[in-house]
Amino acid sequence: MFPVYAANVPQEDRKPAIVLDCRLCKSSGEIDETAMRRYERGRQLRRRRVENGLSLRRAADCLGVTPSHLSDAEQGIVELRVLCPERWMSRNA
Repeated sequence: MFPVYAANVPQEDRKPAIVLDCRLCKSSGEIDETAMRRYERGRQLRRRRVENGLSLRRAADCLGVTPSHLSDAEQGIVELRVLCPERWMSRNA
């Protein structure tokens, strides 16, 4: 879990506004090799999507997944399961 603080509050007066669970490490503070590979693949996926000028919604539509699933995959939370992750590039051209 990690705290989220309100903006524009001096650091000495800060109290967590909310506390969020980390979905990547499941609040353990450690990431295993499998999760790290998923995270790195997700970063590559996002970088390529952005390089190709695709919005999250457009890329998700081209891949046949929900924007939420694609976002989770780009964050390394889930594995993106499509036949060909390059598919959106040919549909966008």
